[in-house]
Amino acid sequence: MNFQLFQIILVIAFLSFVLYLYRIKTVSTDRIILFILSLGGILLVIDPNLATQIANFVGIGRGADLIFYLFMIFCLFRFAEIDSNLRSQEQQLTKVVRMQALQNPHKGSTPTGPEREP
Repeated sequence: MNFQLFQIILVIAFLSFVLYLYRIKTVSTDRIILFILSLGGILLVIDPNLATQIANFVGIGRGADLIFYLFMIFCLFRFAEIDSNLRSQEQQLTKVVRMQALQNPHKGSTPTGPEREP
């Protein structure tokens, strides 16, 4: 098999993503990675020819293809961050509901339905 440079870079990027998810994921690394990816996006907006130059250097035919691959990587990190935030919120909600249930153990547990205030 004859691999192109960009194929090796993308495989390394995806493997790094898996490593990141299971070993080094923190709020600060999320912010650093998203900052770096956003900075790269800004540079490509400022100089669109840069995307084509980088794409040609790594063996991709067009700059638009490079941008698409970078966008896929950006989305993976962003989805992982959103998933992490959602899980954290679910855990916080579970704690609040448990505390409320312990503070009011009989409220809403009547056989005929929830208690009604007079």
